[in-house]
Parts: sequence; structure tokens; C-alpha cells
Amino acid sequence: MKKIAFCLFLFLNTTMMLAQDLNEYLLDRLTASWQCRQVDYEDMTNVVLNNKDNLDSYLRGLAFVEIMRSEGNDSMTIKMIDKLFELYNDSRIAGMRDYLLDTKKRLLLLDNRYDEIREMANYVGKRWPDDTDLQQWAIRHKRLAEAAKDVKPVIVKWEKDETRLVANKNLTYQNESLPFMTFNAKFNGVESNKLFMDTGLMTSMNIMRSFADKIGVKLLPDTLQMQSANQYGKVFNLQLGILDSFQLGNVTIYNLPVYVSDEEEQYGNVGVIGTPDLARFGYVEITEDSIILKKHSIHKEVEPNFTMNPGIKGTKCICLPCICQGRQSKFVLDTGSNSFLIPEGDNTAEIVAQVGEQNLEIAAGMYSHPLVEEHDAIGFWGLPILWALDRIQLDFEHTHMDFIKKKGISNTLRLASDLQLQGNSFHQR
Repeated sequence: MKKIAFCLFLFLNTTMMLAQDLNEYLLDRLTASWQCRQVDYEDMTNVVLNNKDNLDSYLRGLAFVEIMRSEGNDSMTIKMIDKLFELYNDSRIAGMRDYLLDTKKRLLLLDNRYDEIREMANYVGKRWPDDTDLQQWAIRHKRLAEAAKDVKPVIVKWEKDETRLVANKNLTYQNESLPFMTFNAKFNGVESNKLFMDTGLMTSMNIMRSFADKIGVKLLPDTLQMQSANQYGKVFNLQLGILDSFQLGNVTIYNLPVYVSDEEEQYGNVGVIGTPDLARFGYVEITEDSIILKKHSIHKEVEPNFTMNPGIKGTKCICLPCICQGRQSKFVLDTGSNSFLIPEGDNTAEIVAQVGEQNLEIAAGMYSHPLVEEHDAIGFWGLPILWALDRIQLDFEHTHMDFIKKKGISNTLRLASDLQLQGNSFHQR
């Protein structure tokens, strides 16, 4: 009997230790996800699915939010957030309340779901009547929903199933060649050749204030104060608005939510398109001098192999797999930069990396940055990665990507660091 009792005690104690270890693992991985650090979401999924009885249910719910965000599944992300507010009291949810509210709001704004924003504001006002900040939040978003009550859903229309756009060449700003990718586009019917493509922009399209006034963007009462990525210490305002039509090649997006920027103009651009709006096209191929948009995915059944979760930094990003310094890692594709931002611990004389089947030697001169200060942070890799490959194929519908190597080149490439305007970028993260 004593032996049986001892074995039972040992079993229960082991189970408790397992549960503690699993919950600590999950909390650690959630923290990494919120900070835009390296996370294996497939492993996180296996843990939350296979250890239901040993995991804290609240942590499991938070994990599902992060997993759904990583796959770009907006509807399930919103449903999971709603479930967490439904199931848990204020003392339990307090630490993540503002993050969850902000994440849900971002996704609703992306699709002009202003009726649901009004419902959300009413809910916040009733649930936290004594919280002054949240009461102001509710008032502000009710005002936004009222101003946008006639705004229609976002619609994407294709004239053809595929369109290819070549980046503009020989554009200059203050007598210097622009090292970034710019394309012709129409904004409310007004054509410009200075639409910048910046996949490091993790929010809706930014349009400069002077151009927004010219083309007639409908402004809404929601203004954010942002830190400039171009001028240290300077802040500027972004104001939410609606662009009636935006045409890129043979594709037109109607009722597109945008942010009108008051930042001092850099490089003469009129607007910047980032990842959340590129994802609207479903399937995108990016080369060093063009983008190809396709209405239908070329894939039927494929496994996700890139992620879109930018943590607290934005709405969506393109986070691609790589091997860096011999370990599995990821990087955010950032076409708004012509260099590399690398985690502090990797800021050595030379970085050895592998992208797909292409080996890269990233030369000295690349640098760290506060955005990637953690040793396991996700780096931001700029345009040189496109110069090293034939193309990157991005299937946003299945969060699946393929790296296509250039033909007839060495399996190992050395990427120079002495690039013109090295490290400059024009986006606001």
C-alpha cells in the first residue's frame, strides 16, 4: 500500500511539474511573439493542442490569438479575442486588455467594419465605467464609427487574373538616385509614379498630406502620433482616411483605408504601400525590379511556412524563414530599407545565412537597431535579399512562400555593405 501511495504521489507531482513547465514555456513563447522575436508557431500549436489538461486555459487562449495572427487569419483572431473577454474577469485579463483591444480594432479597421467598432466601443464603455482612459477610448471610437457609417466594405476588382508591374528606373531626389522600389499607380484616378513599396510598413497605406488633399481622401476622426523612422526624436501625426479607389496595374481596390501622414516628405514619395495592403491581392511575386499580382493562388494544398504576426508593432508583416549563423531564424522582408537590421548578438564582422538554397555572406557594416535588440529578435532584411534571388513568391492565402534562386550563379553570394544611402528607410513602423 505504501508503495502504491508513493507511486501515486510521484505521478501527481510529475504531472504538476509538467504543467508548470508547459505553462512557463507558453508564457515565454507568448512574450517572444509580442516582442517580434523568434517563435516556432508550429511547435506552439502542437503544445496547446496536445496538452489541454496541463495548460492554463487563459494562456492557451492567448496562444491561439498569436497563432491565428501568424497565419493572417483575421476572423479567427477576432473571435478568439472576443472569447477571452467573455470567459475571463478583469483581474485576469488586465495585463493583456489593451493589447487585445488594439489588435481587434486594427483588424476591424482594415476591412472598414465600423458597425463592429461601434459595438466594441459600447462594450468597452459598459464593462469599464470607472476607467477614465477606456471611457475616452470608447467616446473616440464611437465618434469614428459615426463619421464612417456610410463607408462601404473594401472591394478588390481584377480586370485580368494577373498583372506585372516594373519598378520605375532613374528616379532621383535632390540629385540622388532613389534606391527604393517605386511603381505607377492611380489614386482616385490621379496617376503618380512615386508609390513606394515598403513591405516593412506593417499598417495600411500611408499617403502624404499634400497629395491626400489633392486627390480628395475622405478624412476620419482618428489621429495617431508616431515616432519618425527617418528623423530621430521627431514625431508626426497619422490620420485615418478612406481612398475611394486605388489602381495598381489591372487591379483596383475600392474604399481602401489609408493613413494620411504629416511627416516631412522624404524622397518625394506620394504614398507607401505596405504588407497589409499587399496581402489583399492574395498572391504576390517580388523580384529585384518588379512585382507580379495574381488573382488565384498556384497552390492547392501546402503547409504554411512564413508568418505575418508583427507582435505589438503593427497589423501584418512578411516574416520569412532562414538559417542565420547556423540556427533556425526568421527575418522581416523590408523593401523600405537597402540594408540589414540584425539582432545585437549577431552584429559580428560577417553573418553567414541561408535563404532557401541560397547561401549568403552578409558583409561587415550591417548593424543592429533598437527594433531588434534582443539576441533572438527577428531581423529586418532589405533590398539586397531581392538582388540575391530571382524572386520571392508569396501566397498570402496559405501563408506559403517559395524562394526562387537565380540560374547560373554561385551557390554562395557575398552581399556588399557599401550601398548608397545605406540603412536609410522611409517608412514608419
